[in-house]
Amino acid sequence: MDARAIHRHGIDGFELMTRAADFAKQCLLQCWPGVASVSILTGKGNNAGDGYVLAALLKQLGLPVDVLQVGDPPEEGDGATAVRYADQHGVQVRAFDGEVGGDVIVDALLGTGVSGSLREPYLTAVRCINETARPVLAIDLPTGLNADTGGAVGEIEDVVRAQITTTFITRKIGHQTGLGLEVCGEVLFSDLRAPRAAYEGGVSWLTEPVCREPLPVNAYKHGRGHILVVGGDVNMGGAVLLAGEAALRSGAGMVTLACRPEHRPAALARRPELMVQDAGDYAALGDLVERASVVVLGPGLGRDKWSQGLFDFVLRQKPERLLVDADGLYHLAGCDVSGVSVVTPHAAEAARLLDVDVATIQQDRPAAAKAIADRYGAVTVLKGAGSIVAACDAEGEKLAVCGRGTPAMATAGMGDVLSGVVAAGLSDGGTFAATCAGVVNHAVAGELAEARVGRNLLASDLFAELATL
Repeated sequence: MDARAIHRHGIDGFELMTRAADFAKQCLLQCWPGVASVSILTGKGNNAGDGYVLAALLKQLGLPVDVLQVGDPPEEGDGATAVRYADQHGVQVRAFDGEVGGDVIVDALLGTGVSGSLREPYLTAVRCINETARPVLAIDLPTGLNADTGGAVGEIEDVVRAQITTTFITRKIGHQTGLGLEVCGEVLFSDLRAPRAAYEGGVSWLTEPVCREPLPVNAYKHGRGHILVVGGDVNMGGAVLLAGEAALRSGAGMVTLACRPEHRPAALARRPELMVQDAGDYAALGDLVERASVVVLGPGLGRDKWSQGLFDFVLRQKPERLLVDADGLYHLAGCDVSGVSVVTPHAAEAARLLDVDVATIQQDRPAAAKAIADRYGAVTVLKGAGSIVAACDAEGEKLAVCGRGTPAMATAGMGDVLSGVVAAGLSDGGTFAATCAGVVNHAVAGELAEARVGRNLLASDLFAELATL
């Protein structure tokens, strides 16, 4: 986008750099209004150029600025112009020697173009920044973070931990998922007044809830979808109940739970609007699968012989739409199956589906989600901080990143609720769009529930909020 604004639309590159530095200056002064001195660590590219211009702008305000050059300074392009600009404004630069002062530290070391593990002297600079325990403003993204993946370019500990990240032109996937959410702090964005015509492509950033259309005056329950939730082994009846009630609260007309029969009294006492079927009665279950608009397979399913038989039976029935979650993903791993519409793994389940370790998943969450979507032919929700939704179909790859949610949602049963929310939307929507809507609505409901009851959320706390979306 940056290059397109410059080369297609005639925006001067140094002008964009100046706008970026001015925005960073405003953010710094607003976030730390009593700051008495600033240290700016600069590298070699345009990220360093932003830092040099920022130094000049701060010096013009009379604020003491210490520019610490790590390695060689920018020697060409807009970065070199920025060095000359800073020099003309009396900015003093010294070589980084392992010591960093200043009330606030600015990370202007490396930007979006970094690839491969960090090398010296950048490694030492990053470690020095993190050891100071002083507030950090990162320009564009913290050094050591991959802008495209949200993972570290090297070791996790070798990523700058910032309180504020100022980013420009476009938002980056890396800010919004995985490690990026941990190290970026508050992300402040400016498009630098780049022309709208420069914006093409990109992925969806899910931030607004998708409200359901008003119901027609002659709506009836059979027209609003019948969701069948299959699972609920011994000691795990709560999982199917959570998924089932979430589906009802998200607009489904009817929901049936297929589970161990001993769960029926508790389920009906909790939510009499649910129907409950003995999952071991395969004749009745087969009829239900045929009639259901969406089947959710996995909540509380278990991993024993009973569970495996139930999983295999449901797959043989070829449901119209099938969402596989939880223990269903355990049984799905390694299977050569087709006809799965949606899978919703967390990082550990994703690792099993791809036969890798969890660290590999978290290193590149978008790539992992796309790999699962491609391998299993299903829209994939890779759950976690900054959930990823991916699809690989005849129309090509699709990707979306959820920009909502709260750490308070890291509690038992939350994934079962998500399955019910997504399933309700699948009844009458395109698979990818409906899945994205379910993911963001679930995340927003979590935020609203936390505001109402506090951070110690229960998965069932989301039901009141889901009913309003």
